[in-house]
Amino acid sequence: GAALSSLHVDKLWTSHDAQGEWAHFFHHGTSYKKKIKRYTTVTQQAGTSTRPVIIMHLTMPNIDGTYAFSLANRSHLNYPVLIGRNVLDTPGSDLRVDVSKNTTCKP
Repeated sequence: GAALSSLHVDKLWTSHDAQGEWAHFFHHGTSYKKKIKRYTTVTQQAGTSTRPVIIMHLTMPNIDGTYAFSLANRSHLNYPVLIGRNVLDTPGSDLRVDVSKNTTCKP
């Protein structure tokens, strides 16, 4: 599975100012501006791409913290968020992935 979590963005652009580099994006019609922490290179069947990585707060059962997410257009995929090992491996989360099951909840 993916090492890093990923968040769908509808539109993405970057800017620079005295405080650093910023990612501006829309997610489900809402505008966001987040500081870019770094970039990551992702290799898929379609090729290689470089994505900005931001830090966001995530709350789920047994999870409540800040995590790194790469930003990408995931509109061609079933889910707008991919939860990577950076979240799944959180100490004390007790999260498990059952690879024998496929789509256990609706998108």
